[in-house]
Amino acid sequence: MPDLRIHLFGQFQVLVAGQPVPNNEWRGQMPRTLLQYLAARPDAQSTSEELMDALWSHLPAERARPNLQETVRRLRAILAAHAGGVATTLLPYTGTGYRLPDGAWTDLGALHQQVREVRRLQAQDPEAALARLEQTELPASDAVLIEQPYADWAIAARERAHQDTMALRLLHGDLLLRAGRARAALDCLRTVLEMEPVRESTAQLAIQIAVDLGDRVAALDIFDRCRRALAEDLGVDPMPETLAVYTRVLQADTGVNTAAAALLPGESHTAPAALLPGESHTAPATLLPGDSHTAAQPATNLPAQPTRFIGRQAEMAAVSARFPGTRLLTLTGAGGSGKTRLALQVAADMLPVRANGVWLVELAALTDPLLVPAVVAATLGLHEHPRRTPLELLVEHVKSTQMLLVLDNCEHLVDACAALADTLLRSGADLWILATSREALRIPGESLYPVPPLRVPVRTQLPAVDRLREFDAIALFLDRAAAMAQGFTVTAENAPAIVRICRTLDGMPLAIELAAALVRLLSLDEIDDRLHERFRLLTAGSRTAPPRQKTLRGAVDWSHELLPEPERVLWRKLSVFAGGFTLAAAEAVCAQADLPPDEVLAVLHRLVDKSLVIADEQGGERRFRMLETIREYGLEKLRAAGEEPGVRARHYDWCLALAQAVAAEQWGPKWAAGYDRLEREHDNQRAALEWCRGSTGGAAKGIRLAWTLVHFWDTWGHVQEGRQRAAELLALPEVPPDPPVHALGLTLSGYLAICHGDYGSAARSAEAGLAIWRGLGDKLGQAHCLLVLGMAAHHGDTLEGAVPLMEESLTLFRAVDYRPFVRLALFHLGDALTSQGDYRRARAHHEESLALKRATDDRTLPFSLLRLAYLATMDGDLPRAVALARESSPLWEPRFIRGLAGSLEVMAAVASAAGQADRAVCMVGAADSIRRFSGLGAGTDVVAWRELLLAQAASRLGPEAFAAAWSHGQSLSPEQATAYALSDPSAGE
Repeated sequence: MPDLRIHLFGQFQVLVAGQPVPNNEWRGQMPRTLLQYLAARPDAQSTSEELMDALWSHLPAERARPNLQETVRRLRAILAAHAGGVATTLLPYTGTGYRLPDGAWTDLGALHQQVREVRRLQAQDPEAALARLEQTELPASDAVLIEQPYADWAIAARERAHQDTMALRLLHGDLLLRAGRARAALDCLRTVLEMEPVRESTAQLAIQIAVDLGDRVAALDIFDRCRRALAEDLGVDPMPETLAVYTRVLQADTGVNTAAAALLPGESHTAPAALLPGESHTAPATLLPGDSHTAAQPATNLPAQPTRFIGRQAEMAAVSARFPGTRLLTLTGAGGSGKTRLALQVAADMLPVRANGVWLVELAALTDPLLVPAVVAATLGLHEHPRRTPLELLVEHVKSTQMLLVLDNCEHLVDACAALADTLLRSGADLWILATSREALRIPGESLYPVPPLRVPVRTQLPAVDRLREFDAIALFLDRAAAMAQGFTVTAENAPAIVRICRTLDGMPLAIELAAALVRLLSLDEIDDRLHERFRLLTAGSRTAPPRQKTLRGAVDWSHELLPEPERVLWRKLSVFAGGFTLAAAEAVCAQADLPPDEVLAVLHRLVDKSLVIADEQGGERRFRMLETIREYGLEKLRAAGEEPGVRARHYDWCLALAQAVAAEQWGPKWAAGYDRLEREHDNQRAALEWCRGSTGGAAKGIRLAWTLVHFWDTWGHVQEGRQRAAELLALPEVPPDPPVHALGLTLSGYLAICHGDYGSAARSAEAGLAIWRGLGDKLGQAHCLLVLGMAAHHGDTLEGAVPLMEESLTLFRAVDYRPFVRLALFHLGDALTSQGDYRRARAHHEESLALKRATDDRTLPFSLLRLAYLATMDGDLPRAVALARESSPLWEPRFIRGLAGSLEVMAAVASAAGQADRAVCMVGAADSIRRFSGLGAGTDVVAWRELLLAQAASRLGPEAFAAAWSHGQSLSPEQATAYALSDPSAGE
């Protein structure tokens, strides 16, 4: 297999069989980005779902998958051009996704392997380790060049590169110091401090080495740089130990020998010794795990765990890597998210590298904040003293100890824990603290690690059964279920239910463990069906567990009871939002007398701090969301308080106001931004419609909201869902007795049926609606129904009746001066006349529609240009057809799904007339794929000319070329189809 080498440092470069792939051969960004994603995770296999989620997270699965397939095809073709055609071996398919081939080399992976190898040699042969590093040229910068620099996976790759680079530099410094090369060690440490100037333990050692070398100027410079960095970056002063070293430097007039200090994460070391003039020090240069002076078995009170620890490998690595760069790390997360278990596992792994042990302080049962220092002192075995407080004992103790202190469940004592941690960290240079809390301690130097839910399959498509255990949530469920029911395992039959359960429970470890315990009593489908009552169902926790861990309700109750009343009020009101919300939405829906508008931001901020609300960045705006379990609990509290009807009504009003604001702009240039906003709030619109369907008098509200959303549903590919909503609302018993509501619902149903290609249903709904509108004397309602009837006739089997219906509709729209639909009616009337072969009149209506659209910057302008382009091809005026098609190109929006399909078909007609049969077939294939995936129909008139075009192309191309062009078109995403249609055919793909 040809050699594949990928460079990410400094400049992205790919070499196949020793030859670089030129930049001009990449043919777009996505093949490069896909290869960079795989190279950034060189040891991992990536499922298709993971790749789609990483690279096309803004698209639904049915649109992301063709993008992935096409990108893989293009990447293989690029690599194969340099590898003798063996494309699949250079990007092998694993059965569920893709990976780099065996033997592929990446500089990121090589760097990580270098760290492992040098650490191994350091323990076995320090001289060989130093020689190895002397021959290694470390990257000048640890920045990794990636096309999507702000994607999570790219950030993780850069962080990994940074940690590995720092580890090698620290290893180098340690080995130089061992070898007696103090000046070289100092230079190495100063390079480290240039990259991380707030690393105080490294600064202390560098200062000591500089003094030992008689370089007082360098020592003072190192201190000053560290002090300024701490003030500017962290807003803190240097630790007392650093200040002490600095003071002794100022006082020193003779050299001072170097004392040992930590260089590497996980090393055992002593605190820097006092550096007084004339003192001599015999501390060893390094104290590594396994050295003779290291305690054989550090002390600990960590409890043995009764169950296996499942998954969380990435989280454990991320948490461990934070030390010693930070000395206080707080794991945050909602109740039941697994903070304590993760902390205990990380702490256990740190036992070999903390000389004075790892100590767990359990605070959940403690209620008096004044007792926190006493509980910590007792845990460490410090006996009471008649003249010294527990805090004084702790301060003295940590000055000379190297340990990890785990403070578990700080949230109800957060102020006391913060004060204690701050004091102890300033007193003990070798003290590390790992805290778990629903909210941050908020003291200088604290780092936060929000514990994420366990990973679940993120797409609707079920992964292969043999890959399910790769998802931590599934693995945990299977492990705990097997302990409850002997022989329990995952099969093709039960896998869907297991995945649904874990998804419904948000990957929350406590909830998953409680659900798994039910497999002795209920089938998986029964558990899944009952999870809408999760707080009553998930109650089978361990009898010996704390109350907050016995039931799901207990875990969330614990969080709720710690909150002041304003935070409880906002929590329950926010629960009406589905799929997230903005600050403005929270203020509009939740602010009332019990929570004034000017207080919502501050209270929301506190809920975020306490891990009850999650803050995200989406679409350039800050959005907030709750885990579904937290939201369900809030809904219970909202109902119990009797507030649900009022808050739901305000939520509906907010949804309607948003939809109306977007509808007012939907025909102009801002339409796409508005529809993007509606897409982000789609779950909220669904929730509002569901509430309308179930509330007294809600039918009128629901139909009104649905009517406001109809063009969004059509344009953004939600037609099938819209039809279902319309049918549910029309079926409510209160609709027929209310003629205006009934007529509007029928008109809505007719429009959506037209968009779906169901012309018979469209005609029936529009006829019924027209009768009611006529009885009410409502001209606008009549115009809408007549237009639907005309479109149904045009695309159905009664073409001859379409034009009179559309002409009557146009007359009524003009009469009420409803300008957007005057333009639309002219357009559809032109289409109907085109289908009848009356090109002269068709052209006149399309020209008038085009003129009105130009005057208003109507978003449907490109479709009028394309219709006129099609008419130009019918007249044999190919230059004008091409010019009109080109004029439309900057205005295309690939997300306008139904319009895109029709545009591709028109462009296919232009291509066919120009003799480009392969391009015509490709574009018709893409349009066909878009219609099928989106549930859109094509009228009989479209089908007829399309079949004629394809028959002509088949005779020109022959079977093989025709099949290749059709297959290519079918594989294109909407974005790719747009780019293909608008590309220069002479330039290739």
